[in-house]
Amino acid sequence: MTTVNYLLPIVFIACSTTPPGVADGAGRAPADRAPSGAILGQSNAVGTGTDLARTRVTDVLWREHTEIFFTNELVERDWGDLRTRPGGKFGPEFGIAAVAPPDLTLEKFAIGSTPLAPGGDRPAWLPSAGEIYPRALAFLASGPLPDFVFWWQGETDAADLEKARAYGENLAALSTALREDLGAPALVFIAGRVRADSPQAYAAEERASLEGWESSANLLLDVDDVPVGADGLHYGNLALDEVGRRVWAAYSAKGLQ
Repeated sequence: MTTVNYLLPIVFIACSTTPPGVADGAGRAPADRAPSGAILGQSNAVGTGTDLARTRVTDVLWREHTEIFFTNELVERDWGDLRTRPGGKFGPEFGIAAVAPPDLTLEKFAIGSTPLAPGGDRPAWLPSAGEIYPRALAFLASGPLPDFVFWWQGETDAADLEKARAYGENLAALSTALREDLGAPALVFIAGRVRADSPQAYAAEERASLEGWESSANLLLDVDDVPVGADGLHYGNLALDEVGRRVWAAYSAKGLQ
């Protein structure tokens, strides 16, 4: 994972608790509207896309909390139509929105350069670590109950042998905790799998740790054939769009049955 050693100004926009028309505790999306989804993870979930002209304009309802750990960047955007989202970095959200129903509710909580397993100088996502997870959970709990989560993370853990070998077990702990803590037993959890050709030293061990993790509600999303940037880790505009489209296809095949 590329480290940036300079600081950028913090951008902060106050975030409300619920989207228009969705009351606190409203729970699962009604049958007469599209489902709600969430994006969680690290740098690729935050995204490196910057050219909104290449994305489809959409009415999908959207909010986000994104951070870049090493640069202290913070962006919080209130609920609003994705079509009105200001310029800046974006991840797979436009790809999801391009093929999902226009009344989808979508939100993102992502922090770049963060691991799933604890240890080191970065906060971790593992629920038992009590670092990122409580904040992400509070964010999700303050809105409509998500019907699916797209988890895009793993490159940081794949640089450490112990974390890579424990990745499948830790991902099971995360997906189980989200279902229990959100009261969403039917939550579809889609995890983007680290590339087989990743430059991270222990990508193979991390991929092997995920054997047996998939189930009727746990899905692995392979992106090995999606063009990746020169660093072998991050994705550009069209690739992010493609990954988002695959996320919706995976959810549609399982969650909408």
